[in-house]
Amino acid sequence: MQAGFRCKGAMFFNSFCALYLSMPFPRVLVGCPTSDAKAYCLDRFLGGLKSLTYRDFEVCLVDNSKSEDYYRLLQKHAKEFEKETGKRFAVLRDGLQVEKARQRVVFCRNVLAKKVLDGGFDYFFSLEQDVIPPPGIIERLLSGKKEICAGAYLNLMPTGHVSAVAFKFDSEENRKNALLTPLGLMNLFPSRLMEVDATGLGAILIHRSVLGEISFRVEENSTAFDDIFFGRDARNAGYKIFLDSSMFCLHLFRPGFSKADI
Repeated sequence: MQAGFRCKGAMFFNSFCALYLSMPFPRVLVGCPTSDAKAYCLDRFLGGLKSLTYRDFEVCLVDNSKSEDYYRLLQKHAKEFEKETGKRFAVLRDGLQVEKARQRVVFCRNVLAKKVLDGGFDYFFSLEQDVIPPPGIIERLLSGKKEICAGAYLNLMPTGHVSAVAFKFDSEENRKNALLTPLGLMNLFPSRLMEVDATGLGAILIHRSVLGEISFRVEENSTAFDDIFFGRDARNAGYKIFLDSSMFCLHLFRPGFSKADI
């Protein structure tokens, strides 16, 4: 009797596994612009990539360092990653088109967006090299079924205090004037999925439909980075932006360049 029960249980489990493995999963491209300024956190970043538990993802980094030394180092690690995980890892050297750091980052991020659209990916998971995610972050962000959904991480502000990289309009007047207020750290608790008005691009899942409509950009008369303009353009296009504060990432913040390079 027990043997028969165990046999049926094993058959059910095997059938479930076969069904699970045959199910189509959204294809996700994980990547970011990078440069040798982020070499200090490369090993931890690679460790974070290897720990990701999602089944169907590929990695692509776009290097914009001034020399090719870092590009060659990334290629070496990419080959090792592919051998160890069986997942594709591309390294592109397409970023150094302009001198200003913000413009280089935007150029590289649009290269990644084009790869998502041309390569048939369903989502772009923008994961900055200094952000280390929880292993199950892609599954969790996908589960909310949102076009734009970010994980939470902190940043070191110029004033010396630490703040969440997420923003809200705290009044209708500020909304009219596009004046964002950083989301206070305590507003991340209890952990939940919440609507915000902008987030960083350090750990954010973006559906291909958004990328087909919105390009990453900055404005010359502003010192804001492309995350702020992406949030503005997404809101203006009718998209909502969400933050899942249960997906708390480690941010190895360290200035990659000075404000003079902007």
